[in-house]
Amino acid sequence: MNDEEKSAIQEDLNIRIGNDILNPTAVYDIENELILKRDHLQRCLHIANDEVPSKLSSAIEKAQKNCKQIERLRDKQEKLQAKVDQFLNHTGPLRNELNDRLTAISKLEGVLEYLNSFDKIEELSLQLKQCSDDEQAVLLYADLKEMCIKFMKGHRSAYVKEYTHYWHNVLKDKLSKQYEEVLKLLKWPFTTVQEPSPPPKEVMAKFANITRQLFLIEEPKDNLTTSVTCDFSQDVDPCLPVKMLLRPLKKRFAFHFTGNRQTARIDRPEWFLTQTLTWIKDHQAFISKNVQPVADKMNLRHINTKDEFNAGLVALAAERLHTVLGLYYTHSGKGDMIDVDAAFAHAVDETLGFHKELVALTEKDINSVLSVLTKAETFERWLAVEKKYALAKMDETLGSSEWRSVVCAGGGAAGWVPRAADWFIALLTTIEERYAVLPRPGHRIPVLTRRPVTGECVCGCRVAGAAVTEHPPRDPRSSNPIKNIDKMGF
Repeated sequence: MNDEEKSAIQEDLNIRIGNDILNPTAVYDIENELILKRDHLQRCLHIANDEVPSKLSSAIEKAQKNCKQIERLRDKQEKLQAKVDQFLNHTGPLRNELNDRLTAISKLEGVLEYLNSFDKIEELSLQLKQCSDDEQAVLLYADLKEMCIKFMKGHRSAYVKEYTHYWHNVLKDKLSKQYEEVLKLLKWPFTTVQEPSPPPKEVMAKFANITRQLFLIEEPKDNLTTSVTCDFSQDVDPCLPVKMLLRPLKKRFAFHFTGNRQTARIDRPEWFLTQTLTWIKDHQAFISKNVQPVADKMNLRHINTKDEFNAGLVALAAERLHTVLGLYYTHSGKGDMIDVDAAFAHAVDETLGFHKELVALTEKDINSVLSVLTKAETFERWLAVEKKYALAKMDETLGSSEWRSVVCAGGGAAGWVPRAADWFIALLTTIEERYAVLPRPGHRIPVLTRRPVTGECVCGCRVAGAAVTEHPPRDPRSSNPIKNIDKMGF
């Protein structure tokens, strides 16, 4: 017993006995309580001493029984193992033969399934050939397309892809004719001057149904063949309904902006750029309201028809712009253009303005037009032209008699700066506004290091490359001979 326990006992006795040490009652109570505890502990010890031997002997007896049972089970296991080994040795040849036959059966089943798939392809093709109902034909083609997606390797894959591609073209041609008839009833393409009139419900129902069918006969992506060309439309792969909607606009674009027509003048790129913006503005609401819901109902969440439609139109403008920029120097060699650099600077200025308006209209940063300017050869030519006019503008500024005059830039007396400094700040501001829209830092850095500048400065005057051009500021509709282009026939 340690000191703490002794102190606790003493404190308990002091509390219970108190100061009246002559009163034996409290002492007797403590004594009786301790005697009862002692007797209880002794009884517990006697009971434990009596139970331990019996429990121990019982446990030993059970352990012995378990050991005997384990021995019997081990003997049974050895006998069964011997029987199993004997059975396996006896049936080994039979099992090997059965395994070989089952393997052969599995191969034959695979061959049968392989041949049946060819029969099914032929059967689907025959049904498509005999089918006169468009809806049923679309469902049959869906089964054929499912097989095309399922079989991705070997001769069967090439076989089903060939059939899928063939019937895709057949159904596409058939549905395209119906789609064109519906589009004529809708007066597609729309025009800005066209009075909006709600089309009949049956026409819109037919339009939605054919749009759904065109989505269903969309060819699998693996079937599409890609070729490496300079065509900017190769980067845009819209869904089939959008392709059909773009087709008449592509025809109009090619009719008016290629060839020898007045509207195809290469020194007026703002004409086809403005027309592209007009078409986007006139049609994107219809696409969002009537085409995208069909895709949403079919759970085609990866398709955004409005963005695909806009990208398709922008690709037309980008391709034409690429051609125009290349023709500048081709025509300069023939003497057809007097100032090629001025025309090039004007085209760049119009392209940057087009991109800004396009982003504001679509709320998407579609940079396929800027990618024309950032192609290696065109970009180097752009930097050279910008540098040429920037240096010319700086020489003009320093050669002016007003360069020393002072102008107020705000901020009191400290805001008075030389006019030449104000002009130079305007040039730098224009540089920043122009290079900021370029898509990659690798394109913006050369512009900063070479300090090119063309276009309009913040005060509204034309500076650098655009300053020496004879083209008016960007207001294409005021002088554009194609402002009523949608009324003109082919």
